[in-house]
Amino acid sequence: MRKTHRMKFAHAKEKLLSGQKTVTRRTAWYHVRPGDLIIATDETGTNELARLKVVSVQDQRIEDITTVDVFREGFTCTKQEFVKWFCKEFKRKPQEFVNRIEFRKVSYL
Repeated sequence: MRKTHRMKFAHAKEKLLSGQKTVTRRTAWYHVRPGDLIIATDETGTNELARLKVVSVQDQRIEDITTVDVFREGFTCTKQEFVKWFCKEFKRKPQEFVNRIEFRKVSYL
């Protein structure tokens, strides 16, 4: 059965709205499955931005991000800069696993 989840987008919401951001990395989002819907919200969780459909979910080490995925995350920095930022922002280590969630936009709200 397809589930609907609410997810906050604080760091790259402009890239989400422009369509560049099609991947996100999250900690402890093991309950999301391909086919699930996500209601993307701003950082407060109150303003809905878009409806997204989950395409794939993978466990991946933070340090294993590809250059392509850095761009798909909505960033224009190097892989190393992204890993450093992510680890500092979310208090993680590069070798830790996170959930890589790929999605496509269904509609903007």
